[in-house]
Amino acid sequence: MSSITPAKAYASKDAVTLGFNATGRSAVVGFAASAVQNVLAKHNKGALGVFTRSGGTIAMFGAMGGGYSFVSAASSNLREKDDAWNAFNGGAAAGAVIGLFKRTMPAFFGFSAGTAVLMGLFAWAGSSLGGIYSYMSPEEQEAWKKSFFSTEQRRPKSQILQELAAAPRQG
Repeated sequence: MSSITPAKAYASKDAVTLGFNATGRSAVVGFAASAVQNVLAKHNKGALGVFTRSGGTIAMFGAMGGGYSFVSAASSNLREKDDAWNAFNGGAAAGAVIGLFKRTMPAFFGFSAGTAVLMGLFAWAGSSLGGIYSYMSPEEQEAWKKSFFSTEQRRPKSQILQELAAAPRQG
């Protein structure tokens, strides 16, 4: 699968370190989400409700982030390519974590497939909310636009027929 943006050069990644770093960062985001859940819900747990009542949110966010980063980096290292398939594989791992927390097989496969497709498409489209031009200079943008929208020249039918007539026949 080729991306709509220029291919990136492959560089080896330390999957374990990336996984642990992403787990920590995602767990912090999960802590914030758990704190919001704790504030908005009525209960008698107090401030510790962040950990006791909605602490699973912290674990889910941490496992999703770590799983995505580890699997996408490991996939990149195994395939020795840096493309959208790595994000697809990482998205499948992150979606599987959501499915595991839901505790049903349809959720496991559904979230895994859905997250994989979303992350793979995002990476294929350039991995940027700023669009495919976000990394290009204005001159590169103009050159890319001109080459993208230029019409391809077709060969005349007579030339194609001559090439087909001259081709060796099989059988």
